[in-house]
Amino acid sequence: AVFVWAWGAPLIGFLFGDGFVLSPSTLIGLVIASGGLGALTVSGAAVLSMKRHNLFSAGWLLSAGVAIGLLAFLPISLEARVVLALVIGPLVGILVHLVGMPRSRPPHTEAS
Repeated sequence: AVFVWAWGAPLIGFLFGDGFVLSPSTLIGLVIASGGLGALTVSGAAVLSMKRHNLFSAGWLLSAGVAIGLLAFLPISLEARVVLALVIGPLVGILVHLVGMPRSRPPHTEAS
């Protein structure tokens, strides 16, 4: 976070030109959001390993739905909406996966 605060904005300006400006707080929010997306990916893989494809889909679909809803309806700046949507959306998906995991059991299969 310290690196992003100190060097993120100049690096973005260097890579994309001076017309593309993001505040350090927005960049830090995007870095935090990337961690949440990584955690959602890991929780999804854990659910899939339990052969719970419906739970996997529910977590990802709710995550996407919440993110889209926040992007569409929050009456705040675009940068703030994007950061909140990308942080809160995956957290909802992770919550769905974690709540469903203890009750999850793989489908019963008969031994042949």
